[in-house]
Amino acid sequence: MDFAVARVETVQALQMSGELDIETIDLLTGLLDEAAQAGGPFIVDMTSLRFIGSEGIRALLKVAAALERTGWCLYLHVDDGEVAMALDVLGLSKVPNVHVIDHRGAHTPVVAGS
Repeated sequence: MDFAVARVETVQALQMSGELDIETIDLLTGLLDEAAQAGGPFIVDMTSLRFIGSEGIRALLKVAAALERTGWCLYLHVDDGEVAMALDVLGLSKVPNVHVIDHRGAHTPVVAGS
């Protein structure tokens, strides 16, 4: 059996926290543009993001389209809260090359039997 492992050095990743809205979008757009130009899979950890406005959604769709043209994907990690619901309602998981990795409930402790 053949097996190989290789480190992927070209993975782009961002971690967001707080609220992404019209007042904070400028902090993100440059980083998204850089990631799209660099290529490679792009991971966005949104598990600590409490709110995402339409500006943030548009920015993610823009980078997804840029990545798609080069054959790469956008991976969005979400957790409980408004951000996960917003992505669900807008159907981002149905956008080509956007993968929503849902961690909802991952931090909920398991309670032994009743």
